[in-house]
Amino acid sequence: MPRNRLHLNFELNTAEERAQFVQEYVAGLNFAPTESELETISNYILWGKSSNGKNAQQNGEIEIKKWAENPIESLEALAENPGFSETSLRPLSEPPIRVQRIVFDR
Repeated sequence: MPRNRLHLNFELNTAEERAQFVQEYVAGLNFAPTESELETISNYILWGKSSNGKNAQQNGEIEIKKWAENPIESLEALAENPGFSETSLRPLSEPPIRVQRIVFDR
């Protein structure tokens, strides 16, 4: 995995400070940021606090995508789901399954 080339200042808390920092930072870059780096920069600004101390999600400005867009409301709907398997159901009283992790010497 390549090392992160971005050196963002996480000591800045507000979105306004972070946006100002990014404008100056991007102007001085000597490389073209990749798509994942641009997404990291946008998340850096997005998760900065506003004047009321909340980030963009807490203010309701954005909504994080949910895992299931249509929540399953009944057992029949769950059974109709193609990824559902009855063998995966276990009682809540049963301890969770632990998979042994095998470490190989190299």
